[in-house]
Amino acid sequence: MTRQMLGAIALMASVLAGGAAQAQDGRADLARRELLAQAESARASGNHGEALRLGLQAAEIRATPSLRLMLAQEHRSLGHIVDALDQASACVREATADAGLRNRETILTSCRSLAAEVEAGVGRLVVDVTPRNAAGLRVVVGDAELPRVLLGVATPTAPGALVVRVEAEGMAPTTRRVTLRARETETVRVELQGVAVRAVETASTGVPGDSQPTSAPAETRSSTQRTLGWVALTAGLVGLGVGIGGVFYRDDGARAYNENRLPNGGHCPGSSYTAAPQPFDCQGYLDQVAIGETMQWAGLIGGGVLSATGLILMVSAPASATSRSARVRCGVGTTGLGLNCVGSF
Repeated sequence: MTRQMLGAIALMASVLAGGAAQAQDGRADLARRELLAQAESARASGNHGEALRLGLQAAEIRATPSLRLMLAQEHRSLGHIVDALDQASACVREATADAGLRNRETILTSCRSLAAEVEAGVGRLVVDVTPRNAAGLRVVVGDAELPRVLLGVATPTAPGALVVRVEAEGMAPTTRRVTLRARETETVRVELQGVAVRAVETASTGVPGDSQPTSAPAETRSSTQRTLGWVALTAGLVGLGVGIGGVFYRDDGARAYNENRLPNGGHCPGSSYTAAPQPFDCQGYLDQVAIGETMQWAGLIGGGVLSATGLILMVSAPASATSRSARVRCGVGTTGLGLNCVGSF
């Protein structure tokens, strides 16, 4: 089978895979829009707990700055000020990074305002444990375990009376109580005594005493280059499939927006994509258009570059050592039937 045939087969497979992925993404996006419509209905009726639950489900499918704004608002309504700050801060980061976001300035302003509002109501807690690499170390603040990476870090925490519990192998649990106030930072220091510290294991990178450098033979280099070429070519074809899928995904979002396909029978405010603010469903269509454009250009450009790189690697790979070193002489056998070949391979 020639490389051209293999390439054609791979391209067809990637296009088919892209089509299947597009269908799956379409179903997930439809489910997300339905969840958002239900969340908006629960929110309008004052059922903030249900609105938050539905919004979090929608965020598991795809989180956008506008959805994070809604989640932050619901967390605030329920008194979850740390979660509200987390969602509002994520909204600011994502909206700032996405220059093509629809209604970007409106969303950014709302998220920044909400983040500043809830920021004023949280405190910062620092838990510092020595040594931090104690065997079996476990730090619990209230009912939540504090990840080891947050030891010594000022972590946003809801104000109030807190109980900090520190456990480690070889030592009785240690408990500290602290009262945290809004806009203040409290530090809890715990020094462990007599605790077994895990030894740091080091990995050997060679045979002891063997300091001779090694180099890959030409055969290995040739095989590696060809393998990399196939990998790059396959990835490039997949990228082209993603780009083609992005075209369809973008067009579907634009068509849905222009046709005002809303579950509640409403209408999107215009077809120029400039009206603000947008209902959740309409914003979802606009987000779909933006995602489709990103998929389109990233897939087509990236796929083209990877495909070209793969072809170059495969064509420029050195001939294998076997083909270079073969020394064979053949002649007609003594019986006149067949060939006798001698030499080294």
